Amino acid sequence: MPIAVRHDPFQSQPQRQPTSLCIPLRIPQARVLRALLPDAGVVHVDWPIATAVAIARSIGVSEVSDYVRRALHGLREGSSSGSGHPGLIALGLVEVVLIDTEGVVETTFRITPSGVVAILAHGDLPPVRDREGCINKRYRKDTYRKDT
Repeated sequence: MPIAVRHDPFQSQPQRQPTSLCIPLRIPQARVLRALLPDAGVVHVDWPIATAVAIARSIGVSEVSDYVRRALHGLREGSSSGSGHPGLIALGLVEVVLIDTEGVVETTFRITPSGVVAILAHGDLPPVRDREGCINKRYRKDTYRKDT
């Protein structure tokens, strides 16, 4: 259910929506929305667009992981990857913008006014974990045994 924007989304204190209308965001979804958040005072048609790779880079996660795709598209019910949930696109918080550049269509994403309200109401996010700490010990270069 989309959130109706009844105020300027860039107010310092956004009006709180009733709890039945608030969309609980997962941390990856909130990070994607924060990466797409425009500067205050910019007209909606001029809000930034970004590819999934550009979003991943701005967040600080791997471009090849499913982090951004899951946040945008969600997971279907019964998935072995986790509990099913709708993505930001299905929730109406992000829109898909197709750009045709010399015959090559590129998929980009832009936050909606409802997405701005949702991320401003969300609050602070925990820091992104260090990449080196997320690598399995078996694949770290410093843990390989050197046969002599």
